[in-house]
Amino acid sequence: MLKNTGVPDEKDLASVTPTKKRLEEGPVVMVECFQEIPCDPCH
Repeated sequence: MLKNTGVPDEKDLASVTPTKKRLEEGPVVMVECFQEIPCDPCH
């Protein structure tokens, strides 16, 4: 859906969201990026 509308659906969001187990372990950085491009947002 993202490629057609530019709006992410639940499946798209799930692909960039850490698992529940990981979220329970403590803080995480969440970068909402659906592009498969090299980037370094934490640099």
